[in-house]
Amino acid sequence: ASPTFEGIPEIDFSDPRAAGRPIVEACEELGFFKLVNHGVPTELSSCLENESLRYFDLPQTEKERLNSSPPVYGNKYIGRNGDVGCLEFLLFTAAATLRPPHLPPSLLCAVEKYREEIRGVASRVLEMMAAELRIFPGNKLSDMINDKRNDSCFRINRYQQESRNLVGFGEHTDPQLISVARSNSIGGLEIQSRGGAWAGVPPDEGALFFNVGDCLEVMTGGRFRSVRHRVVVASGGGGGGGQQRSRVSMIFFGAPPPSAKIEPLIGYYEGGGFTWSEYKRLCDGTRLSDDRLAVFVK
Repeated sequence: ASPTFEGIPEIDFSDPRAAGRPIVEACEELGFFKLVNHGVPTELSSCLENESLRYFDLPQTEKERLNSSPPVYGNKYIGRNGDVGCLEFLLFTAAATLRPPHLPPSLLCAVEKYREEIRGVASRVLEMMAAELRIFPGNKLSDMINDKRNDSCFRINRYQQESRNLVGFGEHTDPQLISVARSNSIGGLEIQSRGGAWAGVPPDEGALFFNVGDCLEVMTGGRFRSVRHRVVVASGGGGGGGQQRSRVSMIFFGAPPPSAKIEPLIGYYEGGGFTWSEYKRLCDGTRLSDDRLAVFVK
């Protein structure tokens, strides 16, 4: 197992006026930080976790029967190009397709409420980044995920504990602007330092964990770092029942509209700009671990 990462930047959101500089420093150094006192009600995340587990605990045939087109439920296979993980998941794409007709209404309601709360926090964080970096207008970044045409998505993962260490979700960077994750008290998330070493992130079910995505790296002229991360499913767990031994994570992936131009707003980046739809198409044709931004670097 990888060593525990003891230096995760922790940002207290109870005083947003003081959070801008620490957020930028964390994004420059690591591309990752932990947000506490973020204001998202605990009962919302608990409700969504419980609704998700209720679905995941259904018999496999029932989960497959309730699936819709395009598929919302997935098991083991990640993407289209052979990546496999020790997990099952629910993936909700852009807002227009957020209500698959065959999923339980209580689950869909919990997803919508939680997702909108998280998007609100992500929007404020992006505005604080823009202010600190002197990007004008100040809502340049946040507008991308608030635009009614935005291509954001929301994912709920459940990882089963195993008798040996296995890959839960292989190493990758997130292609979008920003990712906001919350998990229960079971660990497994690991991030890679600039030097290439892997370290485990201590779980904190009351916090939100932010990842810089590829698009934000480009838009900050390479000043922010898109962090490479993975999930390892380890032996052991959290006690008596299956739910306690399962790691559950919920991630909001903030993405712009398909036609949005992704290009440096500050600094210098050795590559041409591209639209989000162009980059998403590239990602759809690659493996998780591929360095997709390399295609655009001259």
